[in-house]
Order: sequence, then structure tokens, then C-alpha cells
Amino acid sequence: MKQKLSVEERLKVETLAFVGLKKVNDKSAEMFDEAKKHYYGVMDEIFDSVADSNSFEFDYNVEAEAEHFKVTKVQKSFVSWDIKKLRTVLGDNASEVIARDYDVIDFVGLAKYVKSLGGELKLFLSFFNVSESVDVKALDNLIEVGEVDEDEVAGCCDVKLGKPWYKVSSKQVES
Repeated sequence: MKQKLSVEERLKVETLAFVGLKKVNDKSAEMFDEAKKHYYGVMDEIFDSVADSNSFEFDYNVEAEAEHFKVTKVQKSFVSWDIKKLRTVLGDNASEVIARDYDVIDFVGLAKYVKSLGGELKLFLSFFNVSESVDVKALDNLIEVGEVDEDEVAGCCDVKLGKPWYKVSSKQVES
């Protein structure tokens, strides 16, 4: 017959078991992080040495098991636009590419102004926070049809690359 543990004894047993597993998990996570850091360093060297490729594939056979591996370097890019400069380059086409969003920052002031009916445009626009963004598809279209020179547009943005990471996929290969 199983002996029933007191609440305090159960608490101790379960807590010690949990803490033990957590320590094992933390240690294996630490070991994995070290292995990942090493792997990324080696992959950086390999991919940097062959600039024309962002993926490699290979087969690996162990006894009767065969696997096909693919390693892909993934690196996001972030583009920040100089809207003022782009507007100058685009000229009359700017309204097709640059979108404006208006946020009212002083609704009470705007209401008073609208009631008075007779102010200037600059004063009216001062009640808004304006943010602008680039419609990349529309810009690409203008470049394709020759309305805008791609080299001029290239000087209107700054491209930053994010930290690369490596995607490893594998699948069983039937013999």
C-alpha cells in the first residue's frame, strides 16, 4: 500500500524535482547557445567567402538512413527613406508614391478654427501631426515605365541589414 505524503512533504518533493529539471534545462539551453554562437560564426565565414550564394544543400547518409539538408542564410533589410529628397527626385509623380497620414493633435483647437471659417491653410495644417510613407510598388512601377531614374531614387534611401540567421531544414531521402 502506498504511503500518503503530507502536504509539506509533497511540496518539497515536487519543488525539488521541478528545480532539478529546471537546472538541467538551463544547462542544456546554455550549451545550445554556445553551440549556436559557434555555428553562426562558422556559417558567417563560409557564406562570406562565397558571396554569390545564400544557401547550400547536401546529403548525409548514416547506415540505411539518408537525409537531405539545406542551410539558408536569412538577413532582413530595413529601408529608411529621405522623403524630402525623394519628393524632389519624383517631381510631379511624388503624389503617386508618397502617402500622407494626418493625426489630429488638438481637436478642440481644430473645432474652434473650423467654426471661425476663414483661416489660412498653414494654420489649419498645424493642428495635425503628418507622417509620410513610400508606396514601394508605385515607385517600382514609375521606374519600370521610365518616369523616374532608378539611380536617382537609390540616393533617397538608406538600407540597413539586420543580423543574419541561418535556417536549417532537412528531410528524409528514400533509398
